[in-house]
Amino acid sequence: MLTQQQRDTFRLALASYNNLGGEVDATDIDDVCSDNQIVETRETIDDFFAARGRRLDRNGNRPATPYEQEATAHGVIYVWRNVQSRPGMTRGNLHVMDFGDVRACYFSGQV
Repeated sequence: MLTQQQRDTFRLALASYNNLGGEVDATDIDDVCSDNQIVETRETIDDFFAARGRRLDRNGNRPATPYEQEATAHGVIYVWRNVQSRPGMTRGNLHVMDFGDVRACYFSGQV
């Protein structure tokens, strides 16, 4: 189960990502998402790769990293852009942060 500290760390990392890696503090996290929008999952990062894939590069190779991986001062955040939860739903970005035994996720699209 995600602790409040893990939720806050995820929100800080997401705020930093949205701020292009700039400095953020606790006053910035409410602008990103609320606690009830953060979903906990036991899926591993490799499970996310397998389900959502890796984009092909110009040479037709699959890179070892997801679409985007950003190291922030608060941890590494993985981002899959322009994904769709199911047909007919509005697309959004999927943000995932690994906390070892659990992952925190936020999806900006329609579920």
